[in-house]
Amino acid sequence: MAIPFDQAFKLVHDDDPRAGMAAFLGIPLSLEMDVEPLDRELNLSTLRTDQLFRCRTAHDEFAIHVEALSRFKAEAFEKQLKYAMAITLKYDLPLHSHIVLLTDRDLPAGPLPMPETSKGDLRASLHIRITKLWEIPASRILGLDNPSLLPWAPLLAARDEELQDAAGRIVALKNRELSAELVLLGGLRYGSKEAFLERINRLMTTEEILEDSVFYQEIMEKGRKDGARQALITLLTVRFGELPGRLRNRVASADVETLDRWIRQVLTAPTADAALS
Repeated sequence: MAIPFDQAFKLVHDDDPRAGMAAFLGIPLSLEMDVEPLDRELNLSTLRTDQLFRCRTAHDEFAIHVEALSRFKAEAFEKQLKYAMAITLKYDLPLHSHIVLLTDRDLPAGPLPMPETSKGDLRASLHIRITKLWEIPASRILGLDNPSLLPWAPLLAARDEELQDAAGRIVALKNRELSAELVLLGGLRYGSKEAFLERINRLMTTEEILEDSVFYQEIMEKGRKDGARQALITLLTVRFGELPGRLRNRVASADVETLDRWIRQVLTAPTADAALS
């Protein structure tokens, strides 16, 4: 699962794993189940799971393994079998294997492949439980009343009023982290954060317009700063060659106004140091 979407998905489960299972895996809150996070490190340098839990009900005990993908990747399904074998060896528990697809990008037509392997006397296959976020009604997370789930509304099957509801709740909470996640995940759904914010602004017809919030301004300021920083580094490298670390550090710590001034100076400055004066 690609960063930063991987981190956002992990944070949901770190905050409230039971709510995440209800929202994305379809395991209802009505099922009384104790959930204990397990060590995700499987003692193999190349294998570290997204989410791994030991679950206990009144009559059963099992492991739940979840991997989230921003787009379909056949190799990820093959890797899921390796995860399953390692988890079973380490914990000796019945396993429920889940893959959560965040978008339908690169999704092939027809049934998705279930992995299997044959190595000498070993024969193994795995049934993977597939969750397609765009098929989950947004009403599910809105009904759970858990703020950490609200930024996921753009990736679900959300009507305009449900998307507006989720964004409005986040604005009302005045929580910068949730606002940033909303824009991040909305950008994944609509192709860019700007496209998502444009859509939200068309929906937010009340006084709580997202573009008027300090969170929107901070997020857009970060995007502007990242663009200016990259443009400056490119210009400096073209004119003066590879930059030393001390100059890269200066660019990284500069504010937007300083970056804009340096971009103008780099066109005529005799040296990289002079451009950043």
